[in-house]
Amino acid sequence: MARLWTFTRPYAPMLAGALAVMALRAVLIAGVAYLVKPIFDEHLLRQHIAIVRWAPLLVLVFYACKTSLEYLQTFWIGVAGDAICRDMRRALQEHIVDLPLSTLARTPAAALVARIVADVGMIQSMIATTLLTTLKDAFSVVALGTLLVYQNWRMALMSLVLLPVAVYPLVRFGRFRRKRVRLEQECLAELSAVAHEGIAGNKIVKAFGMTAYEKARFEERNQRLYTMRRSARHLIAASSPVSEMVLAFAAAAIVAYGGREVLSGHMTLGELASFFVALGLSYEPVKRLSRGNLEIQGALGAFDRTAQVLDEPTEPPRDDRPPLVVDAGAVEFCQVHFAYETRPVLADVSFTAPAGATIALVGPSGAGKSTLMDLLAGFIEPTSGAILIDGQDVSRVRRASLRARIGIVTQDVFLFDDDVRTNVAYGAPDADQDAIVRAAEMAEIHDVIERLPRGYDTVVGERGARFSGGERQRLAIARAFLKDAPILILDEATSALDTVTEARVQRSLERLMAGRTVFVIAHRLSTVQRADRIVVLADGRIVEEGTHDDLLTRGGEYRRLYEQQFAASSEDEPATAAPDATPRAARS
Repeated sequence: MARLWTFTRPYAPMLAGALAVMALRAVLIAGVAYLVKPIFDEHLLRQHIAIVRWAPLLVLVFYACKTSLEYLQTFWIGVAGDAICRDMRRALQEHIVDLPLSTLARTPAAALVARIVADVGMIQSMIATTLLTTLKDAFSVVALGTLLVYQNWRMALMSLVLLPVAVYPLVRFGRFRRKRVRLEQECLAELSAVAHEGIAGNKIVKAFGMTAYEKARFEERNQRLYTMRRSARHLIAASSPVSEMVLAFAAAAIVAYGGREVLSGHMTLGELASFFVALGLSYEPVKRLSRGNLEIQGALGAFDRTAQVLDEPTEPPRDDRPPLVVDAGAVEFCQVHFAYETRPVLADVSFTAPAGATIALVGPSGAGKSTLMDLLAGFIEPTSGAILIDGQDVSRVRRASLRARIGIVTQDVFLFDDDVRTNVAYGAPDADQDAIVRAAEMAEIHDVIERLPRGYDTVVGERGARFSGGERQRLAIARAFLKDAPILILDEATSALDTVTEARVQRSLERLMAGRTVFVIAHRLSTVQRADRIVVLADGRIVEEGTHDDLLTRGGEYRRLYEQQFAASSEDEPATAAPDATPRAARS
């Protein structure tokens, strides 16, 4: 609840105003119920004509005041609720973006999106409708209950004695509902994840003939969600009738007792009528309170799920540390160890990348090449050891300054569903049009962009669907050109391209690599051969290090990988009639 108050506190004055208006409205309703007594006893029973003439005007005045108050309370609660949920969505998005990659890797993206959209949407709906109605009814019940006690405490006591009996099952239902909503929202997040995978990976689904499987996978989770919600419907449907039946017993007892009081002369007909009007006006609010409690508990369950995300630790920004200052761009790995929880991935990795050098990292899958680069970029922290850039330990500098000095081009290019200009300038949002065009020209993608319907204003589509694989890769290279970082990581940047496309992308990469310290992961051998140094990894350790010719001469792990790649290329050449039989270096 403390976290909920954090989001609510900025809007406390507006909420307090809404509560004050609700209290005033409740007093107004109770006042009308109270006026029934003098109207009956002093006017209607004595046949005073004046009350009949004034009655329509009094009704209009009452409803004018009541509706004005309802407008104010609805507006203030609604605005406050919208603002609270806006802040909640912003806090979630900002927190999720700052989560470590290890946390994001173990949580489906669709589940996190469900927290921002579905869970917060449920909370917003609760505040705007259920909470408004519940608070309004609570004030009405308090005001009318006070009037009942004032009019006839004995009959009021009879009502209050049965009230806990009516409320107890609602409290029990509410606790159960809160737990159930957590399970329902988790099931909904799984359903969203499966639906997203079936759509995003539709090409693979169809290529492997798995459409029936994906439909069945979705239906299994869809049916599970339906079953959970159907069982909850029994609870929701029973809550109101249970409380209504208890209240009916109270009403029957009060009717019998009140009738005797009037007949014995202890109570006037006007007093009895006023009491029953107040009791009747409190009847519907009590019923709505029973339903509202369940919905509020459900929304609190959704908030618990969002709180779980907000409780996940984020990457420390290290803003209190000095910024990284790169003069030359020399990188040194000093006895670096890393483990995922208890599983060791890297052990005692030490090597130096001189400023402006190209270092190729090769080795079998799982050797630790990508992990090593994630450590350099500050995505994860070494278990022990240090990584130095121009003599500065990267774990002791401001994280944002570290990433500002490193450019990354990966095999799986991520383009945002925005225009080309925004995607190219993603790492340099303040870049002008001339700089963006120069970067695109250097990446040999400017001509392609110019042929688009709206040029640089053309929306690229989800993940760059408008472009081919090679074009997406060159857009990523243009992005790296514009960022102009002194250290560059190329993670299988051309491995998924055909030979002709690769040649064009390779020219762009060579321009990008010039004058930078470059780390290349699993490029084709043409690139590996030209590297200043090749570092061979196996089982998280460096097993060899040297130039292409030196490593071939030694006959070690690199020679074995080279021969495997060469043999695979030779076997594939007749079958595929490939124009380029150049063997490939080992891929990570």
